[in-house]
Order: sequence, then structure tokens, then C-alpha cells
Amino acid sequence: MTSVCNANTVNLRNKADTNST
Repeated sequence: MTSVCNANTVNLRNKADTNST
């Protein structure tokens, strides 16, 4: 469960970084 939550957080961060750029 924790791994899934961490993966989701990383995905959200990557999306935010892509949108910022």
C-alpha cells in the first residue's frame, strides 16, 4: 500500500513539473 501511495505522489510531482515547464 505504501509503495502505491509513493508511486502516486511521484506521478503527481512529475505531472506538476511537466506542467510548470
